[in-house]
Amino acid sequence: MTIYKAPDWLYRPANIDSLLYSSIKKELLQVFNYKFKQTPFNKIQSQFTIPANIEYVKQTCPTLMKQLKMYGLDTELRMLAFIIVSPGGDYPIHVDTLNPGQMSLGLNIPVLNCNDSYTAWYDTEILYHEFFESSLLDNSVPSTALPCDLTNAVEIARCSANSPHWVNVLKPHAAICNHNKLRVNSSLRFDKKIFEMISDNSFYERCVL
Repeated sequence: MTIYKAPDWLYRPANIDSLLYSSIKKELLQVFNYKFKQTPFNKIQSQFTIPANIEYVKQTCPTLMKQLKMYGLDTELRMLAFIIVSPGGDYPIHVDTLNPGQMSLGLNIPVLNCNDSYTAWYDTEILYHEFFESSLLDNSVPSTALPCDLTNAVEIARCSANSPHWVNVLKPHAAICNHNKLRVNSSLRFDKKIFEMISDNSFYERCVL
């Protein structure tokens, strides 16, 4: 029996082909504009949102799919989400899931205004019997996220949101933005094969810098 398990590490830099990177970011911005084409930037609130179904993403992002094929993960893509921080907005410390084998590893690629912006991880307690703030999840997102204790949280690590990273969303984490612009980061989630690749080390050979 295969056990699907998230790695113990918090983040790793993603191996993105430098010749593809600019086009990938433009494609992701196109998906963002598709989702929010009727909404002025100053009206977009902090949220975790799924902008479109996977078929639309695949059609709109051929360069991204080319990169995923280089990883061996093009057929394993299950979700593209955007983590949006509005000007003056905030994101609480949380975990995305309690299931190590259920999309607990994300590929985060910057989309808009990700300079001076970070994903940070914390040593803190998961509040298993509380609900994650519903205003941060749009109706398309199944709510598996749980909040964490903010009062005693201690930051233990952070990585820049302005460069592509693999991030462990099974551990308590939050988005930090140190400027007053709309910040958009993307997060791609994959099916079980990614955990098989971690187990046989092919993930580190193909996907990590």
